[in-house]
Amino acid sequence: MARIKYYYDTETCKYERVRTKTSDIVINALGILSLTLAMAASGDQLDLHDALPPGTLIVDKHSSGGVGDKTTLAVGPIVAACGLPVGKMSGRGLSFTGGTIDKLESITGWNPELSEAQLLENEREELESSIKRASSVETLSSGVSEIISLFDADSGDLEGTLSKVSAAISKLKRLDNSLEGADSLAESISVQLGELRTELEHYLSKLEIDPEQLENFRARLSQLSKLERKYGKSIAELILYLGET
Repeated sequence: MARIKYYYDTETCKYERVRTKTSDIVINALGILSLTLAMAASGDQLDLHDALPPGTLIVDKHSSGGVGDKTTLAVGPIVAACGLPVGKMSGRGLSFTGGTIDKLESITGWNPELSEAQLLENEREELESSIKRASSVETLSSGVSEIISLFDADSGDLEGTLSKVSAAISKLKRLDNSLEGADSLAESISVQLGELRTELEHYLSKLEIDPEQLENFRARLSQLSKLERKYGKSIAELILYLGET
């Protein structure tokens, strides 16, 4: 991998040198595998597993060059028909035959726009919830801080008061065992109150304003809304439509 990456990435090396070294490397199966992985890792990579059921095996189809899509249009559907999702980067208007996308769009019901959108179930609801939270960070922070302040002594000292109540009940229980339930309840509330404060402080420490993330949420929600208006279907219906086609 290191040798191939060196010759593939170094801008100063000459093409003849790359070709010679590559031909030497790809003689055996290990060389072919190493060269393929190195070339795949040299550019951006897409992880499609989030859009498919867990454990799904995805097959990548890489072009070896040339024009016509003779392999893509024949082998791709056959492999997909066997139940294996096929991932392939394709373009438009390539050479005199046109791009793969141009050809595939002639198939009734096939739509690259919906496929590229990588639609996910319940994504709209999750985005709306994330936007609501991200745009309300200041209000949330102020509100939680105010609640935490109620635990402090200058605001009534809730924990201290409850501790006194628990101690008083425990003392009276020595005189009447029927107060056992009240004693246990007071002790339980005291523990839960401490856990509540810890949980609120932890929540407050994680609150932060991220304008870029908020903008990404809004842009994605806008994309989903445009697709729904364009096709007259909900995201759930569009996902079902993609599965049928």
